[in-house]
Amino acid sequence: MLAITLLGTGSPMPDPTRAGPATLIAGGTEQFLVDAGR
Repeated sequence: MLAITLLGTGSPMPDPTRAGPATLIAGGTEQFLVDAGR
């Protein structure tokens, strides 16, 4: 089964001094964290 989890999406407004959202993709025994940065 493939699971996609959105991380850090709860902030009300984008702020350049704080970290942005990332995505965790998990399937089987593998996990991939996708963080594009700024």
